[in-house]
Amino acid sequence: MPDMFPQIQSNTTLGASQLVERLMADQDTPSGIPIEFLKDIAERFKDDGLENIVQPLVSGIASRARSATILTDWRTPFRAILSLIEVPAIAAVIPSVATWNPSNATARQIEAFSALGPFFNTSGFCSDDSSVVELFGTGLKRNKADSAGAFSSIRGTMRGIHTLLFQVVNGIIRSGPEPKEKMLGYFYSVMSKNERRAQMQVDRATVSGDGFIYNITEVLMQFCDPFLDSSHSKVDKISLTYFKGDSKIDISKETRICASKELADAYASETATQATNFISDIFFLTLGFHHIGISRMYIDYKRFMKDFYDMREQYDRLKEQETSGQISAENSLLIKRYETRLETMLTFRLSLESQIMDPIILNHSFQFYNLAMAWLLRMVDPAQSYPRSPIKLPLPEKPADNFAVLPEYIIEDIVEYFLFVLRHSPETVGSSTLDELITFTMVFLITPGYIKNPYLKAKLAEILFYMTLPYRGQRNDDTLGIKLNTHPVALQCLIPAIMNFYVEVENTGRSSQFYDKFNIRYNISQILKFVWKNPIHRDMVKTESQKSDSFVRFVNLLMNDTTYLLDEGLTKLGEIRAIEVEMDDKATWEAQTPQHQQERDSAYRTAQRQASSYIALGNETVNMLSYLTQVIKEPFLTAEIVDRLATMLDYNLVILVGDKMSTLKVKNPEEYRFQPRILLSDIIAIYLNLDCPTFISALARDDRSYSASIFYKASRILEGRSLKSADEIVSLKNLVQKVEDVRQQGAEDEEELGEIPDEFLDPLLYSLMEDPVLLPTSNISIDRSTIKSHLLSDTTDPFNRMPLKIGDVIDSKLREGGGWCF
Repeated sequence: MPDMFPQIQSNTTLGASQLVERLMADQDTPSGIPIEFLKDIAERFKDDGLENIVQPLVSGIASRARSATILTDWRTPFRAILSLIEVPAIAAVIPSVATWNPSNATARQIEAFSALGPFFNTSGFCSDDSSVVELFGTGLKRNKADSAGAFSSIRGTMRGIHTLLFQVVNGIIRSGPEPKEKMLGYFYSVMSKNERRAQMQVDRATVSGDGFIYNITEVLMQFCDPFLDSSHSKVDKISLTYFKGDSKIDISKETRICASKELADAYASETATQATNFISDIFFLTLGFHHIGISRMYIDYKRFMKDFYDMREQYDRLKEQETSGQISAENSLLIKRYETRLETMLTFRLSLESQIMDPIILNHSFQFYNLAMAWLLRMVDPAQSYPRSPIKLPLPEKPADNFAVLPEYIIEDIVEYFLFVLRHSPETVGSSTLDELITFTMVFLITPGYIKNPYLKAKLAEILFYMTLPYRGQRNDDTLGIKLNTHPVALQCLIPAIMNFYVEVENTGRSSQFYDKFNIRYNISQILKFVWKNPIHRDMVKTESQKSDSFVRFVNLLMNDTTYLLDEGLTKLGEIRAIEVEMDDKATWEAQTPQHQQERDSAYRTAQRQASSYIALGNETVNMLSYLTQVIKEPFLTAEIVDRLATMLDYNLVILVGDKMSTLKVKNPEEYRFQPRILLSDIIAIYLNLDCPTFISALARDDRSYSASIFYKASRILEGRSLKSADEIVSLKNLVQKVEDVRQQGAEDEEELGEIPDEFLDPLLYSLMEDPVLLPTSNISIDRSTIKSHLLSDTTDPFNRMPLKIGDVIDSKLREGGGWCF
């Protein structure tokens, strides 16, 4: 019996998926689907399997988006998904489809197979999409100017994509409370799956790509816009207890700002007292996605650029050998490999810069981080009224638990952003008052215990340093640092903050602390030099100098640094000089083996790098001593400081103008920032600034380096080079005469005194003790000034290494020793 109702034979899948092609077409064309038709479907199948109809539509459109790139037709799948979002009932069921947020999907899979993943995965980074490489051309001589068209194209395209993505997400969020929570849940899930992206080393195959995370971040930023006003009017809507109890973001493995593990665990075990509002959700999601996204890109970019320039330097060196005809066959092949690698790296660099240096994106993050800083300041403000009223300092000794338990990355990401902007795009913040940034840096630099990581505090100081530098197109005196001379919080806090931190970084707890402290202190010295002309800041330095113990520690460390840096720097110049002499003897040099030449060349370049660093830092410490001693005397003349200061100055004066001076004559000394005339002038200025009986006596006691002939030779150089005025030359000669008079008197007194018994000699300096004290644990007598000087750098008894404080010492019975102690 023939079928009464024959079936149509077709290869086309029947059902809702048939609508995918129609959705891809423009609604206003005959091939498109009118919005009214979609509304009718939504009405007809509401509460009756609408999600079963929407599922194949979303999957079909996502499949098209998955294959789209910024160089192909990415707009069509976006138009199709937005046509669905335009109907609120359909938008509301999209988060209910099976592919919405697959729980078993990995970080890499979720960007490809979740319902919205392919849309967020439309990337402008060549690391995600190799076709982007085509936009940047080829060749090692490319630069930003050559790639301006590519930059403009990528930035314009990505901004358009971000706008459409926002429309998609906003449509779902506005469709109802349940889809809103599922949309937020999707973002929380993506962030959780990608927590490894924040690590220093990560297998890129196990996490989502840069473009996926970058796009979600920018969508979240658009949701932040309503509360990014300059007055931060909604900052009080952001939860202060977000991480209490079972928070939506797991920070159990994160380093906290200053909380112990016990406090963090106890805080997490408490019950949250209120539900999280939408503003708080968006705020903390945006912080989190910045952390695993753009903030990580800033750090990776810095590391990448170091590798890029190192490779470029090696390549240039090989090219020089090739030009001179002294290159081996092996190195000729190496040049080709370097060229291929450098070209790939250059394309990657341009691709990255096209987005992370987009002025609009940078400005958006600037507004967001201003809010984040205001929120943090409000949290530590005892009145919790910031920014409506100024924060009152000093803060309580112990921060509130809500602040202490926060993940350290919140502050770290803020400082990494500002360091990146100040290095690469200072004009982004040039027109801002920077109120939040200055208040933020001042409060957390001057308040001990609130940030336990010294390297994080060091980055706050580094931000201030970059603010003092002129930026592109600006005069040398037109910098962001001008705000440090006018902002009321900076005028109150800057000087005590940086001077205390100068001392604090002596011990950071890391194996690299010895070298790290020099870089940190260089930044501090540049900040102090920049604000020194401001009389308010100068007066603050004078005020700090009256805190005798803390300022003497500062002076002690300043002298220690000066001694080490100048000694190392000038020693490296001597090494450079010796190698240059060896290389200039062509016959002998060419007779050496290639291995010997390579080893000496390597030693030469290492010495060049080290000399440049040490001398630059040494110059700044000497210069700081010069202008500080101009207005502050007493701390430099204390018994525990003055002898060491005199010895240090005399030693370096001998190096600069004595017989060893010829060993410092290197080629191109400016490359190492070696300016002997300026250095000599600064050292002599310190002598003249401290010209008083106490300092004269200290110079007279220096039997190792002091020499009147050295001073007279220095006077001739200063006069001949017009480095000092005639009056200053006369003052220097008078100082030398006073030293000679004291030395003569001392010799006569010593002859009259005769041989001093050993028990009255200082056991470290072997000089007559003037104020002997007894060390309680080793039971040894020593001069008070000697042990005070020792304790400035080492808080132990020098004879048995037991802990010791100056308050522990006892007046020695040697004071009664028959006139031998003064």
